[in-house]
Amino acid sequence: SELSIAGNRSGLSGGGVRLIGDAVLDAVEISGNHAGIDGGGIDVSFSTSTVEMNGGAIFDNEAEFFAANGGGVLLNEAVLEAAAVRFGDGGDENRPSDVGLDRDERQHDLDGVQTVTGDDG
Repeated sequence: SELSIAGNRSGLSGGGVRLIGDAVLDAVEISGNHAGIDGGGIDVSFSTSTVEMNGGAIFDNEAEFFAANGGGVLLNEAVLEAAAVRFGDGGDENRPSDVGLDRDERQHDLDGVQTVTGDDG
């Protein structure tokens, strides 16, 4: 990866990154981050945001709150377009899930390298 966002903590949401608005992340590794509430790796916090990820990885992140959502990524009525992104698998899973959708409280586990589009709008 070209950029690593690792080992960060937030008492609230967005342990690694909190995005408000559109973003393009190329070859970024987001790992080992911790949020006290939601979005251990990434919290996308604006309803018209689109986050595009090309390559890279999201693994071993954690959202801790008892009703936590999106250990890897939390979408708050936003869109994630991930192409060839490695999500946690086996010993380096995101906890409690890889991708959480805030609006309907659904969670999705995506093991290994995935190309997905998630829309919580």
